[in-house]
Amino acid sequence: MYHMASIYHDGKVYPCGRSYPEEYCLGNISEVKDIRNLFKENVYQQIVNKRCIRENECRRQCNIFSYCNAGCNNDCILSGDITKPNMFQVYISS
Repeated sequence: MYHMASIYHDGKVYPCGRSYPEEYCLGNISEVKDIRNLFKENVYQQIVNKRCIRENECRRQCNIFSYCNAGCNNDCILSGDITKPNMFQVYISS
C-alpha cells in the first residue's frame, strides 16, 4: 500500500490500482508539482493510520495474520470499515 498510486483518466490519484470511493482521492496530478506530495496529504495519512489500527487488531486476534497481513484496504472499505478485517477473514480461517 505504501506509496502506490493509480492515476485515473481525469487526473485523480487514488491509493492503488483498485477502484476507491471518491472520498479516498488523494488529489489531482495536474494540481501538484511532485506526486510524492500527495502521500503527505491528510487523506493518505488517514488511510495509513486506519490500516495500522487494523493491522494491530488483526495481529493481536488472528492466527493467520502472517498470511494476509490484515488484508487489502480496498476490500475492507468495500466491506464497510477500513479499520476492521474484511469478509475474506472468514473464508481463510474456516
